[in-house]
Amino acid sequence: MAEDSLNNIWVSTNNGLTLYDKSSDSFRPVKFEDKIITTNSFHTFSGSILFTADEGVYIYDGKSRTLHKRPVLQKDSSDFIPYYIRPWDKDEVLLISRRNGILRYNPVTDQITPTDYPIQTGDLNAVYLDSKKRLYLSSYNKGFVCYAPDGKKLYHIHTGNSKLNNNLVLDFLEINNKLWITTDGGGINIMDLENTSDITAIVHTPGDRNTLPVNSVKCIYKDKQDNIWVGTVRGGMIGIKEVS
Repeated sequence: MAEDSLNNIWVSTNNGLTLYDKSSDSFRPVKFEDKIITTNSFHTFSGSILFTADEGVYIYDGKSRTLHKRPVLQKDSSDFIPYYIRPWDKDEVLLISRRNGILRYNPVTDQITPTDYPIQTGDLNAVYLDSKKRLYLSSYNKGFVCYAPDGKKLYHIHTGNSKLNNNLVLDFLEINNKLWITTDGGGINIMDLENTSDITAIVHTPGDRNTLPVNSVKCIYKDKQDNIWVGTVRGGMIGIKEVS
């Protein structure tokens, strides 16, 4: 789900992209040339929203209320399927494929720039870009790898070389210079970004209602009041708040 700068609510489903119509309190399918669009991720910017799909990139223009397909991406990178979008700077985003690399993309000029990441990304579970533009990539059951903004590999964290308690990483969030790492079975691991050997975990403890109800945590989010919300596998949504 996504809200753009014009307060439109978008919902991506396996039956295509839909837009919430406030006037009729209903959802309407969003199509391109009468075809449904199955989107993978989104990025909002002034008056528009960018979506990735298997066939390329789509941009919805809020002023004209129309959807545009970006043919430049397919023409210049026909074998590149973008999946994740992450903001890079004012005018560019990172387009990250689950299997064949990373490109920088300017949605205003359509310019595509190869990146210096010397990697084949593999089958990714999670992608995160922190406040210092360090990129974290998690492949299935392999922990995660961190890259510097220039593409240099900084480290690979997994259960065999660290205190990480589970290699199946599903999401990341930077909070107060610590990286919160959600896992499928190990709860939430918290790593100090200044000392990556310092990793602790929030996990389910049987009989203690103040711990996580389950240890499989799919996603994590911090709101404007600094409350932390996590979505779990079969455990519902959980609110985490700092207390004395």
